[in-house]
Amino acid sequence: DSNDYFNLHEVMRILGAYGYHEVWIEAGSALMTSLLSEKLINRAIIYIAPKHLGAHAYPAFSQKNHLFDHYQSFQWSQLGDDLCCEILY
Repeated sequence: DSNDYFNLHEVMRILGAYGYHEVWIEAGSALMTSLLSEKLINRAIIYIAPKHLGAHAYPAFSQKNHLFDHYQSFQWSQLGDDLCCEILY
């Protein structure tokens, strides 16, 4: 497994066995990177808010995320001051 925490394929298999076929995951950079690299995401919704979190905040995305690698489509929209990007894989 490419991450150090869970076998994500097994987690998804178990969720499917319980009848969960659509799962909403709120993820940080590490989990998002793992889900993308394991090809376990078919849609991502990314919200970007104009907030400064300070010099010690963790980045939400890294170069490893590959958010826009192998996407089918993406769409930007504005929600008040926030931006929303929906990406279909």
